[in-house]
Amino acid sequence: MSNYGLPEGTAAFRQRGVAVSRAWGSPIPSLIVPNTGAASPFDLEQLTVLLGNDERVVRELLQLFVVTTSPLLMRLEAAVKEQDSAAVQLAHELRGASATLGAGDMPDLCRQLEASAADGAWTRATALVRMLQREFQRVRSFVEAF
Repeated sequence: MSNYGLPEGTAAFRQRGVAVSRAWGSPIPSLIVPNTGAASPFDLEQLTVLLGNDERVVRELLQLFVVTTSPLLMRLEAAVKEQDSAAVQLAHELRGASATLGAGDMPDLCRQLEASAADGAWTRATALVRMLQREFQRVRSFVEAF
């Protein structure tokens, strides 16, 4: 899923002024998480590797993810409902964004949805969209509490 050694793109993060918080073999500091009573749907270790332990930067990135995912998920739902092959590309796009952040079960659901849409298994794709919407609601609730 991720390379915790020296992640691809490390130089790009440093150029933007975001320090990568882990060197080979050093522990990753805990990221401050909201007290929601629920487990984080995000891979916080992965976020810390990419962004450091800067809560403000992490919060902004998670909020951006929610804002951009909502319309993408709506387009994906419409494509599946219309049995449009565009669902394959939309699921792939959402899979990449959610995998980058380690957003719960979203990457796996998107992978399954991508395959189902590619195979024309629209009944299965419809069920996966509903599951993806529930998982996104869990992710959104976490981000709103952050």
